[in-house]
Amino acid sequence: MEDNWYELSCIVKNKDGLHGRPAMDVSDFAQTYDGKIEIHYNNQCYDPRSLIHLLSLGIPFGSQVNLRVERFEGCERFADDLRRLIEVEEG
Repeated sequence: MEDNWYELSCIVKNKDGLHGRPAMDVSDFAQTYDGKIEIHYNNQCYDPRSLIHLLSLGIPFGSQVNLRVERFEGCERFADDLRRLIEVEEG
């Protein structure tokens, strides 16, 4: 882990994957963070603030994604809240 990034992994638990409403919720929440954010999946990396980019990743149910959040005060809490949105089981 690089010193200027907080990193964690999560599993997509929504039966429809990270698509539609769950992707919109992730994107909307990501827009509240002032630092850099990256979501990594299948050798691709995008800023989850862009709903189009997030949807283009096509992340299905059961997939592991890695989050990287630029370190600022409160980044751990933000990243954990973002992880919870990605791991929501409703669908």
